[in-house]
Amino acid sequence: MSPEPFVLNMIKPKMAHVYLSYSRQDNDFVDLIENDLSERGHVVWRDTSSVSEEDDWGEAIGKALQSAYALAVAVTEISLSSDWIQQEISSAQSSDTPVVLLLLEDCEVPSELKEASLVDFSQVRNASGLDQLNLYRSAMQSLVGTLDKLYPVRVYIQDLTNTNDVARETAARKLGNLGDPSATEALIRLLVDPDVDVRFVTAESLGKLHSQSALRPLIRVLGDDDDPDVRAARGWERIARRVSAPGDWLSVISAQFSGPSSS
Repeated sequence: MSPEPFVLNMIKPKMAHVYLSYSRQDNDFVDLIENDLSERGHVVWRDTSSVSEEDDWGEAIGKALQSAYALAVAVTEISLSSDWIQQEISSAQSSDTPVVLLLLEDCEVPSELKEASLVDFSQVRNASGLDQLNLYRSAMQSLVGTLDKLYPVRVYIQDLTNTNDVARETAARKLGNLGDPSATEALIRLLVDPDVDVRFVTAESLGKLHSQSALRPLIRVLGDDDDPDVRAARGWERIARRVSAPGDWLSVISAQFSGPSSS
């Protein structure tokens, strides 16, 4: 029986992940890919590890597809014949979510997927020993690179530790524009950066993330920073305290950072 169509909200939530689509016969191989992606900093959504018994299955899948920055499909002859996987692919395409094909065996890719990114794992299963390991590592490197281009949060977080001030400032600004809360902890650490422009942009970006865990560090830096531009924002913190909702506090605090730094 064909699955019910997934209902998708076309507006992407801020928190994003890679959605893994696969056939149950490929569980072991997909386990390996999931673990390696997670270790490399990519958030992975998978039905066996991300859906609880209390969740409505169809609703959970719909929400997961909605917030995915990529649909990674483990491609085999069997998976391509699955109605569920075809539905997931169609849902991703209808919402302009990039599809990445993980070719696990040599098979014909449907014409409607010819434009999708493809990472070839097909030789891994036929190899052994060191050759198998090297083939797998090469394919994983290609997959991580593909995902980093589609949603470079992981790359920008790494750039926050760059020795170049401009690189750190640029990374902090881009993380704020992406709005993914997974960057909150790394940005909080950057509030004590020796460069004032980096601190200024970091505080602005933290405000954009609307993460409650950033509230105390933001308020603290507004009062303690040595730079007059940042320290002058202390008055905005007092105004923000009058707002009842913590999320609105962040909006008020970050609003004062929207203009250019005075010289």
